[in-house]
Parts: sequence; structure tokens; C-alpha cells
Amino acid sequence: MILLERKDFKYLLLVREMKKSLVILFAIVFSMAYIGGVLADSNDTASIDKVEKAYSCLEGKVKGNCGDLNVEEQAFSLLALSYDENIQAECRKAIDTDRECWGTTSTGTCKIRSTALSLLAMNNLGLNTEKQEKWLLKQNKTDTSLEWYLEIDTNEDSSCSVSYDGNTYGFNLMNGKASNNAGSCLISSQNGFWFRVTSSCYEKQYTVTCNKPFASAFLYKKTNSETVYVSSQTSAGSADGSVDMRINSECFIEDSKCSYEGSLWAALALHKRGYDLSPLIPYLIAMSSDNEKYLPNSFLYILLTSDDYLTKLLQQQTPQGYWQATDTKYNKFYDTGLGVLALYGLNSEDLEKARTYLINAESSDGCWQGSVRDTALVLWAGWSRVPSNIPGSSGTNEYCRDAGFDCVPSSECQPTDRLNNYYCSDISNICCRNVARKSCSEMNGEICPSGKTCSASTAIASDTAYCCTEGCIAGAENECLDSGYSCRNVCYKDEEEKNYYCSGGDICCGEAAVVKKSGSLGWIVFFLIILVLVVLGIIYREKVKLWIFKIKGKFKKGPAPRPTRPSFRPGSPPTSTSPLGFFKRAMPQRPAPKGRTRTDIELEETMKKLRDMGK
Repeated sequence: MILLERKDFKYLLLVREMKKSLVILFAIVFSMAYIGGVLADSNDTASIDKVEKAYSCLEGKVKGNCGDLNVEEQAFSLLALSYDENIQAECRKAIDTDRECWGTTSTGTCKIRSTALSLLAMNNLGLNTEKQEKWLLKQNKTDTSLEWYLEIDTNEDSSCSVSYDGNTYGFNLMNGKASNNAGSCLISSQNGFWFRVTSSCYEKQYTVTCNKPFASAFLYKKTNSETVYVSSQTSAGSADGSVDMRINSECFIEDSKCSYEGSLWAALALHKRGYDLSPLIPYLIAMSSDNEKYLPNSFLYILLTSDDYLTKLLQQQTPQGYWQATDTKYNKFYDTGLGVLALYGLNSEDLEKARTYLINAESSDGCWQGSVRDTALVLWAGWSRVPSNIPGSSGTNEYCRDAGFDCVPSSECQPTDRLNNYYCSDISNICCRNVARKSCSEMNGEICPSGKTCSASTAIASDTAYCCTEGCIAGAENECLDSGYSCRNVCYKDEEEKNYYCSGGDICCGEAAVVKKSGSLGWIVFFLIILVLVVLGIIYREKVKLWIFKIKGKFKKGPAPRPTRPSFRPGSPPTSTSPLGFFKRAMPQRPAPKGRTRTDIELEETMKKLRDMGK
């Protein structure tokens, strides 16, 4: 028989109690993890159910009633519900797709926004929209609301001239300054560094010539604004050579004046049809600050895919996940639908946050505030479904990539290669037969070797569909296809996203529509586990201390350590992350004569490159 000393016996009892506590703790953690998993699955199922409920609510409001809706509601309903052949047929008849234009009601005067929305809906169905496009383009007029300037620059003093209306006007450039006006259309401005173009001369063509290599560019700004933008119309000329310059500034006219909201929607509809929108961009950019109520950054990001506008759009998103434009004309659900529409197709936490907000804000009947317009816009933007085939249409409306083609920005596809009767879910892309692309190496990318995948979405190059522009990481080549599922840009109706990798940057799909988990539940479980650990630590704090000391084998004696005050290092002041707009430049300044100085390094570098090109 082995006799234990009192202290050893107490130690064994302590160890036994600690073992019991650990067993209880592990049981609690396991139970919470299991419950968390069940809740996560339940949350996923609830999200799926809410999306289905929203579609059912919208179907109930539209089916049999499409003829009673206004044109806006009919167009958005067609965009969201065209997977249902019966509703599609009813709304197509109600909206009368044979018309060339629409008003806010079936009998009202034609409006740009209503016509653009209807054009988008028809294009989504693969219908012929030539007649509607022609009507819209007739409403496109020269914009005179902006101030335009012509800048001509050389590396050295030179003799130049500008010709227009059959006349030639000469002037000297010395230190970047023009010596005199160039006729009545080009007035010396900014102390001679620019020519101001008079508004009656916006439609004229100007031929610029200099006896030294030169660069010329149009600049524009809103009246009474300090912000100047550099137009995409920049040209380089060689010594004694010439370049032709013409201002391209247009807008869509309604009631004899530019309609900003109408121009936004018209640009979106025509962009989807592959039109060159460069003449419209100056107006949309310069006037955006006066029209924040329409959430213009959403449209500008779709049209230009510029990170500047993406950043601005995300800065407008609330911490809760929704958008509500300043003095909005509509409401937060409509505005959030526009925000989601711009982000759709991006692997973005901000997109998921917005979709989660919308799911949680859904009304009890399944719609958003009972509104056909808002519900249809939100579903089309956030959970779009492929329209059903259209009897008698020239195409099958099949998903573009399933047919072996590519969904790309219109600028990457020649007009003869555009396939308008194939479906691309992303509003900024069109279906293209042959895409003119750079090679992967020209895109500064790499083709990931076996066993590795892209760290981000892949880009399509001329030599591979899976060019990785942001580095390769370890991973499977294509887990999705190997697991028997399909890789798509967006999952079909009755499909859900699977947690398998698709090497083409798509998502893995198989059975039933799904909303991605927000991830917030995992954090809740984590904090609950931490809470349990803290509670157990408090309950057994004395025994834990004793156990730790026993393990160490001895107690340390001596005076308690003196408390010390933590040192703090002042943090650096916050810096602004708000970017300048696309083409946006500060008012040019040149460290020269009084009345006109310039710090615009970017503009100087651009003009220098253009001058060098002309040598």
C-alpha cells in the first residue's frame, strides 16, 4: 500500500477536478460548434427561402396585372421575371415591344429613362432593339453646359497655327504661353496657357500645326467649378505636322435641356448594346456632383470600370450595408439595388454585406416595402436569373459562356463579333464571339503550374483563359468540375454555389439558388466560446493558479513587481483615401507668370509623353 502525503493527495484531487472541467469545456465547445453549424445551415436555408419568397411575392404582384403597371415597373419586372414564360409573354404584350419609345405610362409622352429601361429589358430577352436604339440616339445632342479649353504644349518655343472654318490663325508659343488669340473661337485664357473655346464653336473641327514636336488636349470643367478634367481627346504631332481636334460633348435632351438621369440610363442601355459612349462621358463626369441623388458613381463604375468610381461608390455604402444617395429621388432599397448592380460579378465582401442587408430588410410578404419596382430591381441586381428561351427570336438566349463564347466589356469586342442574343449576367459585359486580347505575359501575368491556382480571379488572355495577374498560390486545378459540378459566372435557377474552386474565376454551381453566408454567425460562435472560457477561468481561478504553480515545481518568493505605466506612442494623423475622379485633375498651375501657376504633374507628364510621341 502506497501512502500519499497530504499535499500530493490534494494535488491528485486538483488534477481530477481539472480533468472534469476540461471534459465539460470540450463538451460545451463541441456542442456550440455543432449548434453553430446547424444554425449556419439554417441561416443559409433561410436566405434561400427569403430569395424564393421575394420572387414569389413579385410574381404574385405582376402575374395577371402587368398591363396595370407603369412602364418602369413593367421593364424591371421583365428584367427580373423573364425566366417565367407566362409572365414574360404577358409583360412583353403589356409593354408593347413594337414601339420605338415609351413614356412613364403607356399613353404618355416618350421619355429617355423609360425608353432606356425598356431597351434594357428587350435586350435582356434577345429581341431586336434597332428601332428603339435609333429613337434614343436622335435625342443625343451637343452639350453646351460645360466650359472647354484647348491646350497646346511644346518642349521649346515654337510657331504654331490653328485652322477652322477655312481660316488659319497663327501665334507663337513661348514658355508655354500663346502670344495672341486664334480667331473668335479660341480666346487666350489662363494667362495665355490655354485657349477658351467659345460655346458657339463647340462643334467645329480644329487643325493644329507647330514647327516643333507638340501635344494638344481638350480640357473641360463645370461652370464656376475649380475642378478641371482632361478629356480623352489628346493628340501628339511631329514638327511641321498637324492633328485634327474636335470637341465631343453630348447629353440626352428632354424638354429642350439635358436630362442627367435619362442620360445615365441611356448610357447604360447603349453600353450594353456596344456603342461608343466617349462623347457622353464628359457630361456624366462633370455634372455628377450636382446629381448625387441618382447615385451616379454606380453608373460611372459600370460604364468606365474605373477603380476611382468603385472606391467612391464603396465610400457611400453605410456600415449596415445599404446605399442611400444624398437627397435621393427614390429610397434606400432602390439605391442599394443600383449599388449591387454595379458590384455584381465581383468577389466582394461589400457586395455580400449589401445582399445580406437586403435579405434581412425584406418585408413579411417577401417584397421590399411592397414595391414592384424596388423588388424587381433588387432581384435583377442581386439574384438575377437567366430568361427563358423566346419563341421566334433570332437567338436562343443561352448563357454566353455555356455556348462557348465570352462575356467581356464592349470595348474588347468588335461590332461584328457581338452576340446580343446570348446572356451575360453582368450588366457591364456583352457576349462576344472573338475577343482581341493580349497574351498573358503582355498582361504581366502568369499561367499557374499544376497544383497551384490564382490568388484572385483570373483574366482571359490570348493564350489562356486562366491568366493569373496577381500571383499563384497552392491549390487544386479545378475542384468544381472534378466533383461533378459546373463552373459558371452566375448560378442558374434551382442551383446553389458549392464550395469548390473553378480555375476560370467563375463560381461552382449545382442545384438551387443560394445566398452566401455573411460570416457573422461564425464570429458569434467564436465569442461565445471565449465567453465560456472566461467564465470557467473565473470559477476555477484559484485552482488554475495552483495547478500552474505545481507544474512549475516551486513558488517564487520576493516583493511584488512594481506596476509600470504603459507607454503610448502618438499615432500618425489620419489621411484621406478619397480619390480624384476619372480624368480628374486639379486646376493646372505653372510656376511662371502671375495669374496662372500650375502643379498638375500628371497633366505635364501626359503632355510630355504626347510631345515625345510626335518626334
